[in-house]
Amino acid sequence: MEKQKQEEQTKNREAFLALAAAIRRSRCVLLTGHVDPDADCIGSLLALCRAFSGPERQLVPVLADPVPPNLHFLPGWESIRRPEELDIQPDAVLLADCSELSRTGDTDWLTPYLARAERVLILDHHANASPMPAEICLQEAEASATAELVYLLLTENDIPIDQETATNLYAGLIADNGSFRFLNTTPLSLRVGSELLAKGIDLETIRVRLFETRSLKSMRIMAAALHEFKTDMDDRLIWMHIEKRVLDELGADSSDCANMTGSMMCLDGVKIGALFEERGPSLVKVSLRARRGFDVGSIAAAFQGGGHKLAAGCSIKAPLAEAEEMVLAACRKALEDADGRLH
Repeated sequence: MEKQKQEEQTKNREAFLALAAAIRRSRCVLLTGHVDPDADCIGSLLALCRAFSGPERQLVPVLADPVPPNLHFLPGWESIRRPEELDIQPDAVLLADCSELSRTGDTDWLTPYLARAERVLILDHHANASPMPAEICLQEAEASATAELVYLLLTENDIPIDQETATNLYAGLIADNGSFRFLNTTPLSLRVGSELLAKGIDLETIRVRLFETRSLKSMRIMAAALHEFKTDMDDRLIWMHIEKRVLDELGADSSDCANMTGSMMCLDGVKIGALFEERGPSLVKVSLRARRGFDVGSIAAAFQGGGHKLAAGCSIKAPLAEAEEMVLAACRKALEDADGRLH
């Protein structure tokens, strides 16, 4: 067992060295991540940019969706561009916190850059059996966050981590492991968090901005959604939805709907939760959460989404009622299958 562990550590170190070398061989790197970017995605991109940019190399972070207002405290967030703002000719493309083209948004924007790039690189902590073709694909599903992998990439290559980089990485780390409360927390996560904290980061600002900051519009949206939540399967399944009509009436947008799934999962005995956000007449964003023993990642994957066993999401091109019906049917089946395993 000890020998196997040592071999895995050696293999991982070689992968981190190879990824850094590939970045350094590049003149201009386009960095991107998934749609509806969170602190892990954004923090990882910004940390990579700060670590590898220099006079001989340009790293350009690009996201299809805007940075949520509550993440505007992340150092360097203003440098993130939208696809329509690009005027670069990158020789490399690096995907962080995702490994599929479909997860980067409208694939039309990224496809031309992929076609012209000399190399495609991937750094991700999501489990995905079919990542897009890449020169280097470093996927570690056991990592609690992609920010954790970025930290290892930097330390394995003796790249200094300053306070701003530490802020981005710590924010990404605790956003994905729930401040070390979720089941993806490991001894390594705690060690990485401790070492980043020692860099003198502003823990209070990070905590408040990530977990305790909502706009007035967001509070009203959450109140409306919670007022009409529904349950089934002996209260083991809970769901709620946000109608676009409500957003329009409040003058709100999708950024005001972030981080609402945790409220559902407070219900005693709940096993699976689903939040449906109507973004158009035939477009619904679905956020899924689960307790240990269930896998909402597989449910999201069935609808071309992704994520983890206990937290995942997808977008469905269908009316709200139809999207709810399809996803809830899959959730009910997961609960029924679990009942069958107990008998």
